[in-house]
Amino acid sequence: MKINSHALIVQLLIYAETIYAVRPYLCPNDYTVTPERIEEALKIRWDYFFAQDVIEDGVLYRRFPIKYFANDYGSPRMNIYSVVTDEQRNILRVEYNVRQDFYECKEI
Repeated sequence: MKINSHALIVQLLIYAETIYAVRPYLCPNDYTVTPERIEEALKIRWDYFFAQDVIEDGVLYRRFPIKYFANDYGSPRMNIYSVVTDEQRNILRVEYNVRQDFYECKEI
C-alpha cells in the first residue's frame, strides 16, 4: 500500500490546527477556563437540556455549560462557566455567570 505523503502531512496539519484552535480563557474573577473544559462543552449535543438559546442580532447561538470542579483554583461555587457557539460550534465567547449576570472571559 502506497501512502501519499503530501495528503498525510495535510491531514496532520488539519488535526494539529484543530487541537490548538481552542485556547484558554481568563475570566474577570481570575479563573482560567482550560481548553480541555471548553472542548468538553463543545461535544455536548445541540439539544442538550441545560444548553440555552442566545439570540443576538437575529442570529441563534447556544450557551453550553462548562464543567468545573469546586476545588479548582479560584473557582467559587456560585459561578457557572459557559461557552457560546454558533451552529457550526465556532466559539463566539466564553463567559461566567453570577446570579444571571454574564461576564465575558478573555482569550489568553
